Amino acid sequence: MKPNKPKHIVHLIYRLDIGGLERVMVNCINAMPPTQYKHSIIALTDYSDEFVKLIERDVDLYSIKKPEGHSWKAFWLVFKQLWKLKADVLHSYNLPTLEYQICGLIAGIPKRIHAEHGRDIYDPEGNNKKYQKLRQIISPFLDKFVCVSDDLYSWLMQTVNIAPSKCQLIYNGVDTEKYQVSDRKSVLDESQQDKFVFGCVGRLQAIKDHQLLIRAFTLACEQDTSFANCTQLSLIGDGPLRTQLEQQVQIADTQFNIWFAGARHDMANVYHSFDVFVMSSLGEGIPMTMLEAMSTGLPVVSTNVGGISEIVSEHTAILVPPAQANLLANAMLKIFYQSKTEDFQQMKITARKDVVENFSEQSMVSSYQRIYK
Repeated sequence: MKPNKPKHIVHLIYRLDIGGLERVMVNCINAMPPTQYKHSIIALTDYSDEFVKLIERDVDLYSIKKPEGHSWKAFWLVFKQLWKLKADVLHSYNLPTLEYQICGLIAGIPKRIHAEHGRDIYDPEGNNKKYQKLRQIISPFLDKFVCVSDDLYSWLMQTVNIAPSKCQLIYNGVDTEKYQVSDRKSVLDESQQDKFVFGCVGRLQAIKDHQLLIRAFTLACEQDTSFANCTQLSLIGDGPLRTQLEQQVQIADTQFNIWFAGARHDMANVYHSFDVFVMSSLGEGIPMTMLEAMSTGLPVVSTNVGGISEIVSEHTAILVPPAQANLLANAMLKIFYQSKTEDFQQMKITARKDVVENFSEQSMVSSYQRIYK
């Protein structure tokens, strides 16, 4: 009797590079047994060779090289590739790949899934009627919309009017064995030496609003000499706004300590160099970086957007409204002065505990496997 053929999953993504949804995809691929699943990845634009090294399985990888804007040629190239691959499942990620599910339908792929991991800067609240209509049009051709937060899940059903039977909530999860609490603080750069480090991890793009974070940190330094002398802001990541953000720091002409670390892949070590994880986004799903940081025992200071309130509480985080630099500065000052207290130590313990109990990678992967089956 012949052994069962591995189920072939094609992942369709805009660009394969550093990012939260990209890491969810790669982590799932790495965690699924290769005897049961074969994976291929189609990047509509391109991919990072460095990021691809994180994939531990034998994966076929294709790049369409789609230009900016609409491209009929890209549709044709995606269809041709899907036709050749003869996959069992097409799994697309976020709005830029959604319309290509039509290619999967025409190519005869029997099961089609689309994942909503968050919104972009063009529609941070999900109010764009054109984008809502696109989801409604494609919905009949999909088996499932997967949402990574209850915020997205409820929005799809109540605002976009997608049938509840088409929607499924699967929270992002992290490897809590890989992201452990460390007894010893790491130092990535001499600018971190002997500093209380606020660490932010994310692609340097508009939706993350690093401009606000820099303004807030600078405001806190201007308001409090002790804060200015004792703290550092580490910005981990790269992206299209890096030059602009570096210029923002230079124009401010302050001595305040802000370090651009660029892209890093030793993430557990990165989190061990922080004292607090900070995020200033205008929109989020369930940020993987925040879950990883909490798994290593870091308290959180963040804007209250998307699904963030679903993974933190008053016992693990200080949340403020988005786009309010003064409120974010006050939150950073507050947690800095809390850092010597028992409450701060309890925040660290609770952050780790909450992720271990509610956001494990094993639970996430099992949920995706059930959908694929």
